[in-house]
Amino acid sequence: MKDILIDSIFCIIDTFIITYFFESVFNRRKTDTLKSLVPVFLILLLADLGITFLKVPLFAQLAVFIILCGAVLGVFYNGSFLKKSYTVIITILLTIIPSLLIIYIISSASNVNYAALISKNDNLRIMTNVLSKLLQFAIIHAVVRIMKKEKNSISKPQILTFAAIMFLSIIAVIFTSNALMKGDINTYFCIYTTIAVIIVDIGAYSLIWLYSELNRRKMDIKMQELTIQQQQRDVEKIIKEYYETLTLRHDIKKYVNIAIEMLNEKEYDKLGEFLRSFQENKLGSSKAYINTQNKMFNAIINQKMNEADSADIKVECFIYDDLADFRGMEDIELCLIFLNLLENAVEAEKNVSNPMIRFTIFQKAAYTCFKIENVVDKDILSLNPELNTTKDDKQSHGIGLKSVREIIEKHDGIFNITQNDEWFTVEIMLLKSAV
Repeated sequence: MKDILIDSIFCIIDTFIITYFFESVFNRRKTDTLKSLVPVFLILLLADLGITFLKVPLFAQLAVFIILCGAVLGVFYNGSFLKKSYTVIITILLTIIPSLLIIYIISSASNVNYAALISKNDNLRIMTNVLSKLLQFAIIHAVVRIMKKEKNSISKPQILTFAAIMFLSIIAVIFTSNALMKGDINTYFCIYTTIAVIIVDIGAYSLIWLYSELNRRKMDIKMQELTIQQQQRDVEKIIKEYYETLTLRHDIKKYVNIAIEMLNEKEYDKLGEFLRSFQENKLGSSKAYINTQNKMFNAIINQKMNEADSADIKVECFIYDDLADFRGMEDIELCLIFLNLLENAVEAEKNVSNPMIRFTIFQKAAYTCFKIENVVDKDILSLNPELNTTKDDKQSHGIGLKSVREIIEKHDGIFNITQNDEWFTVEIMLLKSAV
């Protein structure tokens, strides 16, 4: 009975640590704690208890743990599939290695056989478990702080490479532990092997961090270049409007006299037509298509929509979310995403009959959703699956669809492109608050 109680207590502690890790890295899909946090804890606890008391082989334990952690993250937490898979591997690594390292050290220092140390229930084993859980919590807490502080800007192949290195590290440690259990190797060799694995993982993380920094700087440069280009276009537009205003001020007395003459002659139809022409040709026809709480975003969207209107492209906007509580990413990143996508849409519509662009913003659970639709008359995804720009000056037009996708995935958003016989649709779901 004492053995069962001790093992149960350590299973509870272990589950608390893992649940804390998931809660810190991800946002829960439901705000009701009883419907999310409690089931997560109970599922992981039952799995831990089953693995412990059924004495399941280590590789079977690993498979069960991967499946259950993946299921829990998939059902109860927001975030991309890649990040969840990556986090499961980190969880396994941080669960196994600290515990084994403490056991190796205590086994060597106390001259107690490794197999005997992990199987018997005496004070030495209790102390070993307590120290391993303390080390595990300390390391997980440090990793959580790093993951919250840093926003990695790395590609999927780089993440998968790092995940593969960590997974191979887990396999290496398990093989080493099994060999020690069978007496094929000594404890010191296991200590050195585990330390070597830790060094390899830290080295791999350092490379990932370096690549992340390089990619982030490249992205910053692209954003700055695009911002400068946009500012140049804005300045040119302001200068043009300034000179148009000067010309209008010079000619306005003449137009007023013409209007008065028509009024005196009671030529009301001609007067109405004259005033409409004056409004469109002299006062301009710039429209405000959206009016959210994000002024920078409004400026970008309204400018692109007015460009579309000037190119005789029909524009429709449906705004069901004013972005008042959107904190998912920096304004500059949000604007650059839609500056690029709307430029692509406007460019595409110049080559179709009956051109039209629809822009929609709405809420869905914890996400702010955006949809851009434009009319197509051919299979774009078959002709240009990577959706590369067709302009000659590729370096000066937008940050590219790949970079847009990277920005969205960096913030755990969802990016989807579809097409039917009539519409080409880009759908984006961004978490309302940063992860």
